Amino acid sequence: MTDRVQSVNPLLGDEIVFCASLPGLPGIDVPVPAVMARVQPGKRADLVSALAGLFTAAGESAPSYSVSDDLMVVSNSPSHLAWTLARLGQGTGSPFAAAIGERYGRGVGWLIGMDAPPLVTMTSGDNVPPAQLTGISGMKYIFVEQRAPAGAVENEVTLAFQGARTGMGSWLADAGSGGAAEYLPAEALLAGYVSTREPLQLFEEFTAQITRSAPDFERGLASLEEKLGVGFVQDLTAALGTEAAVALTGVSVSGPTWVVASLANNPAVIDSSLQKLAETFNAELGPDEQAKRIVLQQESAGGRTWTTMKPGGLPLGITWTYDRGFMVAASDRGSAERAIATRNGGSPLVWSPEFLGQLPSSAGLHPSAFAWLNAKGALGVLSALTSNPTVSELVASRDPILVVFDGTTEQIHAASRTRISGLIMDVMMIQNLGRATLEQRSDAVPRH
Repeated sequence: MTDRVQSVNPLLGDEIVFCASLPGLPGIDVPVPAVMARVQPGKRADLVSALAGLFTAAGESAPSYSVSDDLMVVSNSPSHLAWTLARLGQGTGSPFAAAIGERYGRGVGWLIGMDAPPLVTMTSGDNVPPAQLTGISGMKYIFVEQRAPAGAVENEVTLAFQGARTGMGSWLADAGSGGAAEYLPAEALLAGYVSTREPLQLFEEFTAQITRSAPDFERGLASLEEKLGVGFVQDLTAALGTEAAVALTGVSVSGPTWVVASLANNPAVIDSSLQKLAETFNAELGPDEQAKRIVLQQESAGGRTWTTMKPGGLPLGITWTYDRGFMVAASDRGSAERAIATRNGGSPLVWSPEFLGQLPSSAGLHPSAFAWLNAKGALGVLSALTSNPTVSELVASRDPILVVFDGTTEQIHAASRTRISGLIMDVMMIQNLGRATLEQRSDAVPRH
């Protein structure tokens, strides 16, 4: 149906609408698709002739289209066409139509809008608890759009809820201070930041929802507290703060280098909880498993107390300290020290020209979350492992990818200046480069 509309596009107006009505509405028990468009002045006869030829060529004797002097309507069957024509204009006064009109009023290149409740009913079925947990049961509308509010093309996704956000949909804070993100260096390959409600509240809501649908969860939690102590999880989540940021800064022969910064309400409880986890794990190891013991070490350097946790038999570990109310953890002390220096006068990612250049104008000054990919840097790491010159040229032309999230009481909004086609291409390139690199390494291994 879409292909047929595209073939007659020169005879149509500037706007084309694709819509689908779901089962449950009066008179239908299967989805009813339709395409509507304005007809170019004086082009009705040409359009009728073109459509007739298309439907005849497709072997359809009964036409499922209607053309007036100013409107074309196409569906997938004569009965569905009649159903659609009988209801034209009936939805113009609905709240959903008003929400679409709002977006038209501020300008839009293309727009996909979904009236969520019928979709939620269809997809959730008997799975009511999961729907409540994720918050989709309270969703009202979903909008995906592209527009250029400040001259630069931006893609946006908006999840609108019926009243205040609930379930996992309410975990995201309305805004973030951004303090944790200031520990992330400008050269980060991959980075993320999120501001949430209090972790203890989230844990209590999550356990309450899970327990309703899975009573065994509560027994499992009780068993965990028998080993770690009553109130262990509650104390740990209460000790954690409401924002965190993470960055992958490089890849070396010993593994990835990374840094995490998180608000810490109670550093002493965090340290004692991690120590308790290590002790409990070690206590359950058998005599022949002692090489797997988790080793905790503390030392003072530069006026700070540094703690390192390293699982036995693994090349990876974690080192952390505290700075300005934040827990700063990293793959090694050098990475953590650089993160602290970045916050205390260095060059944070969030203030770099590359980051600010990708910041959508529709995003707030204090976003609730963001995801960052330095496509050139990430692809560069992989391209360095291949000798293909074409790959190196493609890598040099890639722009960073930034997706920014913000929230209000009744909605979650995401925006990015990255074109969807560019995002898809970057993902495909990373996958293909990774695959090619693995194949090259495999071929380089001597076979006996």
